[in-house]
Parts: sequence; C-alpha cells; structure tokens
Amino acid sequence: MYAFFLDIDGTIYDGKIVAQEVIDAIVRARAAGHKVFINTARAYVGMPKQVYTLPVDGFVNSYGLEVFADGKFIHRKFIPRERVLEIAKYAFDNGVKLYFEGEIRIDINNYREDSQNPDNMDEFCAMLGEHQMCKFVFCDMPTDADKAAFESDYDFYGIEVIAKGYCKSRGIHTVEEYYGISRENTVAIGDTDPDIDMVSYAGIGISMGNGTPKLKACAKYVTKSYVEFGVAYAIDCLLNGKLDVLKK
Repeated sequence: MYAFFLDIDGTIYDGKIVAQEVIDAIVRARAAGHKVFINTARAYVGMPKQVYTLPVDGFVNSYGLEVFADGKFIHRKFIPRERVLEIAKYAFDNGVKLYFEGEIRIDINNYREDSQNPDNMDEFCAMLGEHQMCKFVFCDMPTDADKAAFESDYDFYGIEVIAKGYCKSRGIHTVEEYYGISRENTVAIGDTDPDIDMVSYAGIGISMGNGTPKLKACAKYVTKSYVEFGVAYAIDCLLNGKLDVLKK
C-alpha cells in the first residue's frame, strides 16, 4: 500500500477548481487500496471549500501541526493559551497585521468578512473563548523586531509562524505511524520550495512539471505540469508500474 501526499496550490488547485482528471485519479488510487492525503501549509480551517469534499483519506495541515484521518484529528498541536494572548497583545500594541488559525480564525488589524475581527484585547478574549489556535500568520513579511519577539519558540516559513520542529514531512511521519506505512511507500507531490522537505523525505518524491528549480533538483521524479494534470499522470504511472517514465 502506498500513501500519497499532495500539495494544494499549484499542484491540484489553481485557485478556482480541482480538475476532475485529478479527482478521478485519486479515486483510482484509493480503489486500488492506497491512501491519499492532502499535505498543505494551509490550516484545516483555511482550505478552499472544494478541497474539503475531495475523496481523500485525510489532511495534513499547517506543516504537520494538524493531521486529520479516520474522520478525526489524530494529531493537533496548539499554541499555549497564555502565548496566544501574548502574541495578540504584541499585535495590538504594535499595529501588526496578523491572524490566528486553529479551531477558528481570528484576524487582528486585518478585517475579513469570513473571520473574527476584534478591535482590542477584550474583544479578542471574548471571540477566542475556549477555542485553541495552532499557528499565526503575518499579513506582511515579518520585521526583524517581529522575528526577535518569537523566533526562540517558533520557526518562520515566510509569513507563517509554526511551532519549532514542525514541517510537512513530520506530518507524513505522523500518518506513517498511525497506519503502519513504511517511508519507502510514501509518495509526495508538490510544486514549490515549501514542499522540498516532504518531497525529499518521501520514498517517492515527485516534483510537478511547474515545480521550482530547487524542488526539481531534490525530487527523484518529475511529472507533468498542473495544466497537464501532472498529479493524475503521476498516480497512473505508479499504479501501472511505469514510475520510471517520471525519472529526471
């Protein structure tokens, strides 16, 4: 049994739809007895609506902070509540635009209709209630001061701030342990530099044809581009024993 881990943006999703050709390939993979997971930097609450309805076995979100399988979260790493309050206060005090994602989304200094939008700490605490948060994201590139305030406890992935030690490949490892799947039987497909660690980690690491040069350099295989339904092509090559077609 293989376990496929698919990035979202630029891999299976173009900002509007997931192509039916890709959906059909996912169905074929699962019908053949394999597992299929989405593996994305996006939080579980922040995925495109169409992605939630895909016929997959689960989701690895937020660089492995959230892993959803068998209809439940098998792993979820939350920011300690006191730390959430410290981060929120920092944002209000310094006029920093950021948002938290976890059980809900809350934006600070960045109004969104689909989010909670507090104007001060009292409103933030009321909106937070008993909800827990997994990550926080700057709306602009963090400054040196922003990094100095948090880098002792967190890793910065561009604008996203994640608990130290978490990455997409760690999410794959969580799924491996849960299902008893060997690393050699994991397949990771992505298109950008944030996918490098999961593509490098997987037994079968595949770059999209539209992948970045750095990702292609570390991948063992390269499939067709997004517009050529590269994920579907890679899945079918593997199912039909023709993986060598994708060799660089």
